[in-house]
Amino acid sequence: MSQRQSEVLANVTCCQELTVVKNWLVDGSLSIDGISAEYAIQPPDEIQIPALSEHVIMLAHNADESQFARFAGNAFHGYRPKNTFCIVPRGIPSEFAWSSQDECLMFGFTQESISQVAEQTECANPSKVELRPLLFTLDENIVHYAYCLLHEIRTGGLGGKLYRESLLACFRIHLLRHYCTFEAKLKDQSGGLAPYKLKEILDYIDSHLTDKDLSLNTMADMTALSSYYFARQFKQSTGFAPHQYVIHQRIDKAKRLLKQRQLSISQVAFECGFSNQSHFGKSFRKATGTTPKRYREQL
Repeated sequence: MSQRQSEVLANVTCCQELTVVKNWLVDGSLSIDGISAEYAIQPPDEIQIPALSEHVIMLAHNADESQFARFAGNAFHGYRPKNTFCIVPRGIPSEFAWSSQDECLMFGFTQESISQVAEQTECANPSKVELRPLLFTLDENIVHYAYCLLHEIRTGGLGGKLYRESLLACFRIHLLRHYCTFEAKLKDQSGGLAPYKLKEILDYIDSHLTDKDLSLNTMADMTALSSYYFARQFKQSTGFAPHQYVIHQRIDKAKRLLKQRQLSISQVAFECGFSNQSHFGKSFRKATGTTPKRYREQL
């Protein structure tokens, strides 16, 4: 490791700060509720990482003929396939080296973000939940969550904050179920929302469709449930995940406004909570198979 890298990394305290090394290119990032995510492109190199305050997950976006990794008394040296990932728990120093340009998704989870979802799911001893060290392995669910978040990092999309919160909740639940230091038993709750609560939530959504950042946590607070259980019960009651229902309602509202012909397409986009007309057009076409303009012309 170069002297410059040693100096830069001496003060590293979280996953996001790993990319302060100047020859690493960061192609997008996000940070929400104690969780950070970055897509990094790194030339061949080696690096020693001091113990961090966050749990770090690195998912390989490309294969490497000769990858080296060592932490928590375990070592890996050899061919690393695409889409494999590793977990470096908080408080554990690590070493990595790679022989070709490396592209990876890096996630940092604070202990509070892990404990929070453990508490919300009524896991036993949520304050003691820790992730266990793991060298490169493949998990299709991790790959799915990671690439959905990568898409959000690069392009955003309909549902915005609500969709990101839902993705990150599912990501953490999966980590608890499969990569915890002990078997995390999660409470199973069924039955859906009470009818009066469901009506309150649906009315809230309908009156806030213009808000581009409808929040899963806000709706969960209205029902006195954790965001995890709220999302499950909402889907049991409606057949839709919260972010899917919001998308459905926004497209329905857009159809009604397009029929009235009183607003321009850009005004319809704003009234339905889309960030801009281009975003609206792409989302409308994905949902209906046609563009807003053609939909209006065909009425």
